[in-house]
Amino acid sequence: MSHQESGNTEEASVTVNYDTRIIIHNLTARRIGIKKNKSIDCNESQIRKDDLGLFVLPPFGKGTFKSEELDYESWQQLNLIRIEKLPKEDESSSEALYFAFGASIIILIIAAILRAVGSFFGYFNKPDFWLNVWGIIALIVVLSILYKLKKEIKERFIDGLKNIRQWGALVLSLILILAIGVGLPALVIFFFGGGKDLLTQTTAVPSPDMLGRGMQFVFIATVSLLPALMYFLFTHQKLGTLQVSFFREIVQLDPRVITLEDARSLYEDKVRSVYGAEESSSSRLYGVQSPIFVATLIITVGWILTLHPFGDISRAGDFFMPSPTPIVFGFLGAYFFGLNMLFRRYARVDLRPKAYSHITVRILMVIILVWVLSEIPMIKGNNSVLLPLAFMIGIFPATAIAIIQEYLQTVIKNRFYIKEEKTLEKLDGINFYQRTQLVEEGVENIENLANYDLIDLMLQTRIPVPCLVDWVDQAILYLHLDGSEDIREGLRAYGIRTATDLIRAYEVANKRGDGRGNILLEQLEEKIEKKTGTKDIGAINRFKVILDTLEDDEWMAYIKHWRDTRHTNEIFTIGHFKNELRPMSFINVPSSENSQLSPTPPA
Repeated sequence: MSHQESGNTEEASVTVNYDTRIIIHNLTARRIGIKKNKSIDCNESQIRKDDLGLFVLPPFGKGTFKSEELDYESWQQLNLIRIEKLPKEDESSSEALYFAFGASIIILIIAAILRAVGSFFGYFNKPDFWLNVWGIIALIVVLSILYKLKKEIKERFIDGLKNIRQWGALVLSLILILAIGVGLPALVIFFFGGGKDLLTQTTAVPSPDMLGRGMQFVFIATVSLLPALMYFLFTHQKLGTLQVSFFREIVQLDPRVITLEDARSLYEDKVRSVYGAEESSSSRLYGVQSPIFVATLIITVGWILTLHPFGDISRAGDFFMPSPTPIVFGFLGAYFFGLNMLFRRYARVDLRPKAYSHITVRILMVIILVWVLSEIPMIKGNNSVLLPLAFMIGIFPATAIAIIQEYLQTVIKNRFYIKEEKTLEKLDGINFYQRTQLVEEGVENIENLANYDLIDLMLQTRIPVPCLVDWVDQAILYLHLDGSEDIREGLRAYGIRTATDLIRAYEVANKRGDGRGNILLEQLEEKIEKKTGTKDIGAINRFKVILDTLEDDEWMAYIKHWRDTRHTNEIFTIGHFKNELRPMSFINVPSSENSQLSPTPPA
């Protein structure tokens, strides 16, 4: 039995009153036009006259109308739309309110009669008689309202139980974080910074040392806790929206996927492995996360070593003067980088414990590099050079590697360079923080980017998909040009930056007729020959060969599909989809050991 049939069986077993209005959800990335039912006069405000009697829905859009107005059965059979029936108002709830109103009127009438008869015979003359009557009426009204809201009350009660557990985990985590960020500097100041003596002094006016130590403590606690507090301020309430956005982008990217349901069937397991189940997202967020605790501990120790809140203070300004040592300045550079990275991820809804693990590793790595650099004779003991250099190494650790390689080459007279030619810096639009994020996922150069699982990058980095697609598009062309900067610059003179740019320029030129596509390739070849000073002696144009080989690239079909579906204004009818869903030829699908994709197109 199909999913749709089972759904109908379940609906038949439960009696639910539905309105005649329905909501149609467009599950595709295209503008669809559903024909109106000829036997019914549709609402003219909903029918576009210039669309030949079609009800038009935007990509992933929805519309509300009466169920008999449109002929949508064929769309529903192909799983291109989803129908949502609007339930009628619960009649039992309305009856409860009517009962409360009627019962209140009857009680008032009976009370008035009893009061009148009782006053003649001397009964029902107590002062609180009417107070009791109104109390009974209020009780009936309250019970009726509770009956009407019984579903909402039940749902809120269940949500309340979940929130108690989540808030309990949140409070526990915050206590542990505060114990590190506040408790550690407080203990250092109390036992080693004269805090105990300052608190026990008997003078009426607090000393400047007490004020300085207090401000120093507040500063250290604030900067130590700030990265962790950003995580607790961050919320996964947008998780559901992120998942819907991901599935919509998959429909636009994957050539095998036509509807949102197809995307969910192919990628739902992969999404759950990264985001987790939507209902458990909050508990995962507020659970105890060891990378955050470790990062907070390392940062707190770093700031204690930086501001030195122990020992004697010679002047008030020393409370906020960092210790002039290479380790301290290296830590400051790493903290500067980490704070910027966390804020960018916070703004992009990508703040996860993995980011805090990166900060911890960076701080430890910077300390080791600074130790090594401090022993190089040319900069050893020269703080005017070593301190700012250590700060820059905290931001760009590769700087230290380059300096060490240069030094070893001059001393040992041997090449110690590990030169990376196809670095990500050569692609347009990738900044330092985005490169760092890609490196975290194992994408260290252009070749890695061109062959990495694009779907995994979408999930793991949450970098905007148009940016990822453009970078992979550039990387594919870069590899096919063998990294030649001269050829890339020659193509850029014609506005060709990516592989799809080259393909589209050739296809559009061919559509003009008279072999203009080949003429374009010859002109490109001549431009490159003039720029490089070399002549291609082959009988076949190099760009023609590149165009042929591009079609075989792993992710080319995905990128071309993304480019095509992003710029169409055509209205698709059911006939378009029936032709598209006929038995299709094989589509080149990239393989990945972590991928859960199936080479079979979705039905």
